[in-house]
This record gives sequence, C-alpha cells and structure tokens, in this order.
Amino acid sequence: MSSGRFQARYYGPDLQYHSGPTTFDTKGDAQAWLMTERALVSQQRWTPPKVRDDEARRAAGRRRAHTFAVYAERWLEGRVTTRGKGLRPSTVAGYRNALDVHILPAFGALPLDEINSAVVRHWRGQFATRGNDSAGAKAYSVLKAILQTAEDDELILRNPCRLKGGGSAAKVRESVALSPVELAALVDAMPDRWRALTLVSGWCGLRIAEAAGLRINDVDLTTGALHIRQTAQYIGHPARLVLGPPKSERGIRIVHMPDHVIEAMGTYLGTKAGTSPKGFVWTRTDGQPISRHTTLKAFQTATASIGRAGTVWHDLRHTANTLAADAGATQATLQARMGHADPKVSALYLHTSQARDQALAAALSRMAGPSPSP
Repeated sequence: MSSGRFQARYYGPDLQYHSGPTTFDTKGDAQAWLMTERALVSQQRWTPPKVRDDEARRAAGRRRAHTFAVYAERWLEGRVTTRGKGLRPSTVAGYRNALDVHILPAFGALPLDEINSAVVRHWRGQFATRGNDSAGAKAYSVLKAILQTAEDDELILRNPCRLKGGGSAAKVRESVALSPVELAALVDAMPDRWRALTLVSGWCGLRIAEAAGLRINDVDLTTGALHIRQTAQYIGHPARLVLGPPKSERGIRIVHMPDHVIEAMGTYLGTKAGTSPKGFVWTRTDGQPISRHTTLKAFQTATASIGRAGTVWHDLRHTANTLAADAGATQATLQARMGHADPKVSALYLHTSQARDQALAAALSRMAGPSPSP
C-alpha cells in the first residue's frame, strides 16, 4: 500500500475472498495472520473472519453486561445455609449492608473477570486506613464468598480474594467478665424495670435478642426455667421487627435460673399482672420488644457508676459464661446452657478467674498439710 502498511487477503473455503480485520505494520504481521487463518482451515475450525469478529463483540458485550452487581444479587437471592435452609433475616441484612455500603460501590459495575487480587488488596487495605477494620473484614468475607461461588460456576478462573487474614480484624477490645460483687452492684445501679433483665443476662447468659423474644409463658417460676424459643430483632434501615428462631438449633433450649434470679423475675412479673401470657416480658415504651439500644443509656450510666465504664451489654453474656465455668460447668453443660452451636466457643470459657485460682491455691495448701514453723 502507498501508506507503507500491508494488507492480507485470501480465498476461503466458502469460495469468497476475506481480508484482514485491519492493515498491518509489517509484511510479517500480515503473513502471520494468513498462517493463523490457514491453520483454522486445516483444523476444520474455520468460520469467516467477519462472523468470528461479530461473535467476539457479542461475547464482550455479554461479559460487560454480566457485572458483579448482577451476579451478587442472584447470589444473595439463592444463598442458603450448609444444611440447605434459608438464611436468617439478620444474616441477609448483614450481607445486604456489606454489599450496599462497601462492596457494590467498589465492584458493582465491573465484569466478574476484571476483579483481580491487586484491586481487592487495595480495597481491603482502605478499611484499616479509615479505622474501620471490622467492617472491612465482614465485607471481605462476603466478597470472597460471592467470588468463590463464581469460580465454582466457572465464570472466573480463580477467586481473586486470596489475602491472608482479609476476613479477620484486629480485636478492638477483650470481653469483660464482671465478678459476682460487680454484677450485684450493676443490678442495683440499673433502673427498676431493667434489673431482672440484667440479672437474667448476667447469670443465665441470654443474648439480648433471646431476652427480647421471651414471652411471659416462656418463664416458669415454679421450676425456675426460661424456655428460649425465639428471638426478637430489629433488622434493616428503616428498622423492622423480625421474630424468628434462635441463632442455631442449639439456641432452642431451657435455661434454669439461680434462686435470686427467680425471685427477681417473680417480683418483676408481678408488675405485669393482667398481661397476656403471650405478651413479651420486656418491652419498649411503645409496647414492642426491646432491642440492644433500649437499655443503652441506662446501662452506660450504671456501668460508669460502678467503675466499669466501657462495658457493653454482651459482656453480661460473657460474665454468665465465666461464672458458670467457675462454678464447675463442663464444656457440654456450657454449650447447652449458652446455646453454642460450636463447642470450641464454649471451651473458651473453661478457664478460671483469679479468685478461683486463688481458691485452688488455698485448697492445694490444705492438701499439703500445715505450714512448717518458722
């Protein structure tokens, strides 16, 4: 050509002439294209170049249309537990929040195969920079699960979420276990309407959603039993009340109260005389079940007053676990009482407190006999 570029053209099996998709910089480039076409003919894989180009453009269009956002929505709709059951509303809400707030803004518009490890690594690192590592760990775990399913579906060759520790966050604080004396002081510092709730949480280890889901007919003062059958949670934005089963199958259980908790529950339920047996034990001012926010202000004031500022409500469950372990509960007993699905979680509480360790040392001293005279 007068332009100095080279054209390639050949007579195809369809008895038609076919030209290269463009002109070539060198004669060698043009010959290489012709050799490729010749190889397709000899391998009986040949179709007209224009047909192949059109199909390639359509495939690219389909790939661009199959964005992460489209796939993620389908993934969430079809997600089930390992036992094939539907997800709990709180789990769905957690996935939804991670997608809407953190994942889709970063990856939603991208085709699945354009999400690579470098992009994921940079995205995950930004959470730590912003001081929001816990949210980053949760979002990373959701992203990894979605892309693992995409790999299983053979839509991508390899899951790009390969960051070691990406789904873990540095623990911001250690859980606090109150002593029996501190727990009693906390109960005294709480408003009257929340004292029985504080006792049930601190001695029986109910999750706040389990306590919120308790109905009056779930409390048997004769046997001292609490029948844990459901949870009450507020899910989504705006929040809506969702009643459902406990966190796991083991969460459906009977927990027996110590005598002083039975007495406090009896006193409290006496203030609800005339309430339907199906009524909730603890309610907000509007009659709806409580949430973790309902007692927040009172709890913060009470914990500060006993020198335990910074304690959170879930620490009461940790307290109950620790007290039960110190009282001699076995791992199996703890697992049943606390409704743990994983025995490893219960095992975490099979440690002794400082007071119990001191008692053990005293017992060992007694076993050794009287101390020698100085």
